[in-house]
Amino acid sequence: MFVLFISILPLQTIFGKYISIDSQYFWEPDNYKGKVELSISLKNADGTDDFADGVKVTFEIDPSSNFEGIIAGMWKYYTTSGTATDIIIHKNCEGVFNVIVKAPGYTSAVSNTFTKSPCVCWHTTASVSVTSACPYENFVLSTQYFDSFNVIQQSRPLLIEEFADTPIIGTTSLASSTGDDQTIIAFGSIGIKYIYSVYDSGNANSVPITILYCTESSILSMQNEETVYKIFSIQTTIQKNGQICDTCQGIITLYSLPSTILDGINLSSLESQATNGIASFTSLSVQAIGSYEFYIHSQFLENDKKIGTVNFNKAKLDVSLLTQVLHI
Repeated sequence: MFVLFISILPLQTIFGKYISIDSQYFWEPDNYKGKVELSISLKNADGTDDFADGVKVTFEIDPSSNFEGIIAGMWKYYTTSGTATDIIIHKNCEGVFNVIVKAPGYTSAVSNTFTKSPCVCWHTTASVSVTSACPYENFVLSTQYFDSFNVIQQSRPLLIEEFADTPIIGTTSLASSTGDDQTIIAFGSIGIKYIYSVYDSGNANSVPITILYCTESSILSMQNEETVYKIFSIQTTIQKNGQICDTCQGIITLYSLPSTILDGINLSSLESQATNGIASFTSLSVQAIGSYEFYIHSQFLENDKKIGTVNFNKAKLDVSLLTQVLHI
């Protein structure tokens, strides 16, 4: 069976630099794969050509589905003089869909709607354990790779890459995957990240996750006015969306301004390992009289957070107790 659909691009309002789909059509050369063929160009906000070289162009199927490039490694393209031509995306499984064409720094373009006929198909799935995460908070990317009989395909290479080439913390490639893989990764910067998981250098799927700064809540076991040498403690909780971030594991640093000894010995900054989002600082003691602001530093937070101000005064002598001693 040979089916050919030729599409006319819809008009849309675009602000800033954008992607233009210059030609597109969909055809089914057999009962296995449908092919979307595209040519695109980059445009400036005023509609003139943007001749940028080496801009990474990637694709998504809407609604989310699997897709693959026609040859190994061609699930992404790079522009030459602002264009990418002869793009071919294989749509394996049946369904009604659009292709979203994306490039960092450009408004995405959306193809017209195509229909893939029913067939058996190889396909991939991708999901994340959370919809949002803090910087450096680990989360799980779950991916699967099936053949046309829904059998997991083992021992296939897996590549994990972010749409805008944002560095990924953790495992980003497996030479021989299980085909049902749970990979722990994290991002060090905020924003919406689009994670591509690619099996066999071509079968790809993508999933978004939002990276946002966490907040903190701290409890100080002291009043606004305290005496030097008194032992106190501080507990800090890292929070995400108003809840304890129990997957936030990392070093939390406590310090004061002006700087002073905090452990009663020689340290002016202290570190505590956050476990399930909670870090504790115990056996604290300030020896110098003065007013001190306490701050928390963490990679999960946008900025260092002030958690309180305490005035430390000289300890007062208990005169009544001294009088009782002298009368003995």
